[in-house]
Amino acid sequence: MSLRHLIKFPSRILQATALWPKSNVSSVYKLRTFFTLGVILSLTLCLTYNATFHFNDFIQLSESLFMLISVFNTLMKVVMLYLNGKAFLRFLSMIEKPSFQNSVRLYGSIVEDVNNSVANVNRCYKIQVNGTVLFMSLCPALESKPLPMDFPHFNDGMFYYPFYVFETFSLCVAAYCNMALDLLTVGVISVATIQLKILNRNLVDTEKNVENSGSLSEKDLEQLTLRYLNECCSHYSDIEEFVTCLSQVLSINIFVQLGTSVVAICNSGILILTVNPLSVEAVSLFFYISTMLAQLGMYCWFGNFVYSESLEVTTSCYMSPWYQRGTPIRKTLFMLMERAKRPLQIKGINFVTLSFNTFIAILKWSYSYFTLLRHYMMKNQ
Repeated sequence: MSLRHLIKFPSRILQATALWPKSNVSSVYKLRTFFTLGVILSLTLCLTYNATFHFNDFIQLSESLFMLISVFNTLMKVVMLYLNGKAFLRFLSMIEKPSFQNSVRLYGSIVEDVNNSVANVNRCYKIQVNGTVLFMSLCPALESKPLPMDFPHFNDGMFYYPFYVFETFSLCVAAYCNMALDLLTVGVISVATIQLKILNRNLVDTEKNVENSGSLSEKDLEQLTLRYLNECCSHYSDIEEFVTCLSQVLSINIFVQLGTSVVAICNSGILILTVNPLSVEAVSLFFYISTMLAQLGMYCWFGNFVYSESLEVTTSCYMSPWYQRGTPIRKTLFMLMERAKRPLQIKGINFVTLSFNTFIAILKWSYSYFTLLRHYMMKNQ
């Protein structure tokens, strides 16, 4: 199974919206790219204006902000992908490195297990995104709400239906672009996880893999083992370079995603307190919050896999039969263990690390912010 299969679905969406970076771009593709960017930017500006218009109304402001934060988040991700297009393509080309491809052929079961996990997460995430878009779009028709996202000058009159179509269309474009970028990030992080899992298996199975070469003398076995471990060291260097490039290319996207999650979750939580729990609007808010939590959880969960698997490299070195080999082999393993003492981490602007601890911390911040806003809302009622 090819490693590129992990990013097959998001790449199709980004190609359909003309956001997928290409080395040679036609004029038509550029026009499609600017059209997509224009749609998301227009929605961002409308929601910004709406937020300033309702600045004195706490509930209306919260309703404007929770969507504005999400759309702004999407806009930032899309713009950064567009600006870092060439760097992103160079980064993706690293997947084709011989050390990555050879390891996949040897341990296809590891690739399949990780791919199944990614596929299950993607499936749930797509259901949540589709549910959010569907119920937000249908809310005006089913509950006589003015627009999917309230806008002061077009809630009625001759421009109501054109603006309804614009909001629904731009909401779909922004939501699916955001979903594609999230799944793309999860996919490339999973590539690093697969490679670290395979490296750990290679180190533990050192003796078995070397002896499979045939009947060898003790001297030949020593030389083959040393060559095998040097290849493992080279594989680790390639993984380290891949994770470093991943952090550089997607650093701002990760930081923006984690930073905006707090505000989006809190504001939508405040809105749930003000609506009928059996209404369509409540269902759309439920889908939205679950989508935001899944989005945040995906980043931190898959990022934590890279961190935990890189910590296992030292243990895997120790699990190999180093005690049966000579000094050169022991030195090679020792050097790899020293390098692996500093675990690989995926960070947003070298500030926020993708891990379970970060996920818990963001949930705590969100709850604290939610409590503060709820207290303010009750005080002003």
